[in-house]
Amino acid sequence: MKPDELSSNPEYESWYAKDQQIFNYLLSSVSKEVMVQISTCITSAEVWKAIQDMTASQSRGRIINTRMALATTHKGSSTIAEFFSKIKSLADDMASTGKKLEDEEIVSYILAGLDVDFNPVVSSISTRVEPLTLAELYTQLVS
Repeated sequence: MKPDELSSNPEYESWYAKDQQIFNYLLSSVSKEVMVQISTCITSAEVWKAIQDMTASQSRGRIINTRMALATTHKGSSTIAEFFSKIKSLADDMASTGKKLEDEEIVSYILAGLDVDFNPVVSSISTRVEPLTLAELYTQLVS
């Protein structure tokens, strides 16, 4: 649509006023570095898209780094509580990027990071038919 066609729409003025409120909020919420990147935007949707585009590669990198940390984290000399906390923290990082992990996947990372002392527990859990919750796994590992 052309701008003059938009202005003839009775809802346009209401939409425009709301969009400008959002637009101004977004502009007031960004750093100077980001402001330079979005200065040519004229709607809140354009601002939001530009910000998403700028952060997409950072998010992908964060997801990859977090997945690598999950895959390589080992219990070592940590207690079960400390190890669980570390894995849970990494899983929370994944969720914050929009890539929430299911309990079953977190359980797999935990089992893979346990040392040989836990092989009997890992073997019994691996043969289970039904999925195991994190709480159930924790209980089995501390008992």
